[in-house]
Amino acid sequence: MKADLKHNFYHDLMLSAVLLFSLFVLLNCAHDISIDKPAELIEFRTIEPGTTISINVEDIFFAVSYDLIFSPNQDVHLDYDVIENTIRLAAAEGFSGITYIEFKNNQQSYVWPIIVKEKIPFTFHVSVPEKGVNVFVMGNFNDWNRSSLPMSDDGGDGIFSRTVYLDDGIYQYQFVIGNREIYDPDNPLKTDNGFGYFNSLLQVKSPRKAGIPHLYFLPYRHDHRLRLALDSPRENINVKVTVLKDNAFYPEQFIEINNDEIIIDLQPISGD
Repeated sequence: MKADLKHNFYHDLMLSAVLLFSLFVLLNCAHDISIDKPAELIEFRTIEPGTTISINVEDIFFAVSYDLIFSPNQDVHLDYDVIENTIRLAAAEGFSGITYIEFKNNQQSYVWPIIVKEKIPFTFHVSVPEKGVNVFVMGNFNDWNRSSLPMSDDGGDGIFSRTVYLDDGIYQYQFVIGNREIYDPDNPLKTDNGFGYFNSLLQVKSPRKAGIPHLYFLPYRHDHRLRLALDSPRENINVKVTVLKDNAFYPEQFIEINNDEIIIDLQPISGD
């Protein structure tokens, strides 16, 4: 139950607009504020639950020398190989959403935003009358690889199936049965593939996606504050706003949520 509560909590944060900005990107809209060139942006990294990825530190940010110290993070397991200068990341069990890895390099503090994003399971089915043939599903979700996604007839009834985890989007696919390729006979949605045949179409849409709010810049009023409008399809949502300046947390006391408006006070860095 605890893991489920944690999962739902962070999913709500994610889908209720856990709004992360790099402040120097926002400052591009504030033309009257004079600032130095911003530091190199440490970009979001997206990983999937149940997977482990290895990343070279130089792909995250460049430094003349590396002396990294990472703070503990309960949402993402992190192993740092000092010799290889690589990081292995894996999401904690039951977690999805957004989290921030805080670390120091040569005493300089940084924040690395991480998204743990669950994909949507979809199970393909196809009836195969032939006996003893290999059956696969292929599509633009696996670069049309004919053999990377084998299907199985677990029930022995000639119905082959395979579950694939997909992001939101529209996909084209075919089944590979022995030496022949066919579109899905049970799916009426298909498109011309340009080779005298058809590909089946599949639209994948997360049920939570409809509840994701949208964010819009409001006109700048030359008062050292950035304003953004929050348009949410759901009522009574909890919104958490996180702002980064030069890859570090911007003080929360300068961030205000007022009804459907987010106000970021730039006075501390405006020089006035």
